[in-house]
Amino acid sequence: MNKDRLSELISRKLAGEATPAELEELDIYLQNHPGDQYFTELLTSYWTTPGDESPATDTDPDGHFNHILQMADDPAVEIQARDNRYKIWIRRIAVAALLVITVGFASWLMRSKKEKRPLAVAANQNETVASKGIRSKIVLPDGSLVLLNSGTKLKYPDSFSDTSREVYLDGEAFFDIVKDSKHPFIVHTAGMDIKVLGTAFNVKAYPGDKQTETSLIRGSIEVIIKNESNDRFILSPSEKLVVMNKETEPETIADPTNELKPEIAIQRLKYNAADSTVDETQWVENKLVFNDESFSEVAVKMERWYNVEIEIRDNRLKEKRLTGNFEKETIDQALEALTITNSFSFERTGNKIIIHH
Repeated sequence: MNKDRLSELISRKLAGEATPAELEELDIYLQNHPGDQYFTELLTSYWTTPGDESPATDTDPDGHFNHILQMADDPAVEIQARDNRYKIWIRRIAVAALLVITVGFASWLMRSKKEKRPLAVAANQNETVASKGIRSKIVLPDGSLVLLNSGTKLKYPDSFSDTSREVYLDGEAFFDIVKDSKHPFIVHTAGMDIKVLGTAFNVKAYPGDKQTETSLIRGSIEVIIKNESNDRFILSPSEKLVVMNKETEPETIADPTNELKPEIAIQRLKYNAADSTVDETQWVENKLVFNDESFSEVAVKMERWYNVEIEIRDNRLKEKRLTGNFEKETIDQALEALTITNSFSFERTGNKIIIHH
C-alpha cells in the first residue's frame, strides 16, 4: 500500500465515510506495518485539534510545517461542510496528501540533522581487530573494558558523544561497561543492537554464523532485533538471547525469494558446578569450550582459535556432536584428544587441516 492509499483510508475513517471493508483494510495494514502507526496518530491528532489562521512564511520551515498541520481543521471550512460534505472530504484528502509530503520532508530534515554529528565523529573512529588465534583487550574512552575474541573487529570513537556511547562489533566480545545513566552504551551488530547503562555481557555476532547471541552476566540490557518489527527484549542476569540468522540461500529453486524469518529464543545460562562459570564466557579465561555442538561448528571455532583452515571431507562427520574443553593444548593435541572418543583422522600441512574417516 502506498502513502496515498493510506492517507485516503485514514481520511475516510476520520470523516466517517469508510466502509467496513476499508476499515478492515486499514487495520490489517497497520498491524503488518506498525511503523506507520505514528503517521496515523499524527494525522488523527491534528484532525481533531483546532488550529488557527496565523500565517507562516517559507523562511520559517518549522512554522510552515505546523501551519500545514493546523490547516487540517480550518473552522471556516467546517462551516461549509454542513452544505457540501463531499467537498470537505476531498479537501481533507488533499490536506492528508500534503501532510504525507510534509512529514516525509520533515523526517528527512531530522535525519539529516542527526547524521551531521556522526559524520564529524567518523573521522576519529578507531578500529581494533583481533586476528585469528589472537585475543585482545581494549579500554574505551569512558573506562569501559572490552575483551575481543579471535576473528573480531570493533569500531569506536576517540571520544563519545554528549548523548550516547556507541560501538560497532563484528565477531565476539565481552563488555564490562562503566555505569552512566545519562549516556547509554549501545553495541551495534549486523543483526541486533544492545543498549545498556552499566553492566557485563557477552555478544557473539560473527558474520556468516548461523546464530547471534547475547549473554547477560549482570545488570540489565535491552536488545533490539533488526527485523521488520524491530522486536525488543529486556534480559535479566543469567539469560541469553539467541537469534537464528536469516537463511542466505533459498529453500527451494521454485521459490527464489523464500527467506526464513529469524527464530528468537531466551535461554537460561548454565553455570558449571565446579567453578560457577558459563560456557559462553570461557574464552575470556583462554579456554576453548564447546558442548554438544556439530563438528562443522566446532571446526569454525577451532579455525578462529588456532588460526588454521579446517576441511571436513565427510558429511556425516560434519553433523557429529562433539564436547570438549581445551586451554593450553595445541590444535594437534586438541584434535588427537577428540579422536579418542570419536572415529576420525586428520592430516595437517602447515595451517591446512583435512579431516576424514
